Amino acid sequence: MNAHDSDGLFSPMQAGALSLSHRVVHAPMTRLRADADDSPSLMMVEYYRQRASAGGLIITESAHPSIDSRGYLGAPGIYMDVHVQAWRKVVDAVHERGGKIVIALTPYVRDAFWGGNERHYIDFPRWEAAAG
Repeated sequence: MNAHDSDGLFSPMQAGALSLSHRVVHAPMTRLRADADDSPSLMMVEYYRQRASAGGLIITESAHPSIDSRGYLGAPGIYMDVHVQAWRKVVDAVHERGGKIVIALTPYVRDAFWGGNERHYIDFPRWEAAAG
């Protein structure tokens, strides 16, 4: 199959609400690179910048929503304003190169983090519905 085929690696595709100009989707690869305060580091910003492409999609690694939910040291968080600001640098770097980046697939409800029932835990909409 060559790059000009409609199903080829470099042909456009629709992924939910995202229109991509090729089918190369970059998986998360910056594990253990967050700063000491769990913010995405400048190294992570540069990593994602280098791999962004016009019309391409990058998926970030998971980000823990609280210090207690951190699975390992060096993982980026998203539970403090400083984390959100650092993730914004990652997003901006990818967008500057014409790429798209997915951080959160669905919105979260902070009240459901600790206890409760399935409400706001297993009943989130599919990504396409949340993104569109």
